[in-house]
Amino acid sequence: MMRLLLLRHARAQARDPARPDSERPLSEDGRATARRVGAYISDQEFVPDRVLCSAARRARETLECVQSAWESSPPVRFEEALYSAGPDEILALLKTLGTATGTVMVVGHNPAVEQLAARLAREGNRGSIRRMAASFPAGALAVFELTAADWHALGAGESWLRRFVCPNDLGADGAG
Repeated sequence: MMRLLLLRHARAQARDPARPDSERPLSEDGRATARRVGAYISDQEFVPDRVLCSAARRARETLECVQSAWESSPPVRFEEALYSAGPDEILALLKTLGTATGTVMVVGHNPAVEQLAARLAREGNRGSIRRMAASFPAGALAVFELTAADWHALGAGESWLRRFVCPNDLGADGAG
């Protein structure tokens, strides 16, 4: 079974006119959230085989905090394009993975992460679909099980939204 985890980076510090937006670091709250999300991913046995991560600092720091809860770290491909990508560009990056990867996590930005999740969530847990449609906050995670034969075939109708988890859903220990 193939699985896709779409993770919006955790909360970043406020914009600073002295530095580019792509270099904004996570806030302390964002770091704590990312560690809880990482624990949740580990507890649910969703640790990915591969990660595609935006090269923006807040996405890299989110991934670093998430991975701190895992026993081992999968290969990571940092993608400059994910910083400004739309949902079609994220889908195109996923389609380059072929058949070798079972579970992939994308760490990216809104609105693209939310838009791709909405496009893929045609089927699945109805409560999760409604919650996700209402809000996809910083640090939120959408977990899809895919019916596509390989990553090349991924598209609408080829996925099932299994879970949607917001930072507020997770206790201090990551349980949710």
